[in-house]
Amino acid sequence: MSIILCTQHKGGAGKTTLAVHLAGILATQLIRILLIDCDTQQNSWFFYFGWKACTPLETKEYNDRLSIIWNPERETI
Repeated sequence: MSIILCTQHKGGAGKTTLAVHLAGILATQLIRILLIDCDTQQNSWFFYFGWKACTPLETKEYNDRLSIIWNPERETI
């Protein structure tokens, strides 16, 4: 198992853009990808589903290789 973290304190640095595209590319090449969105704005969730998650820690499969969790409280999963 590998973990890739896209982090930067500054807003507008492209963290979400990098994360969603990297997850999409890796999902075409690997067996399973879990993208954890820890931002209260839920932009990576919205990128894939076109709507905002209803509850924290909500999990949804985009396809058979990519799942996304919205974790705004940054709780341990």
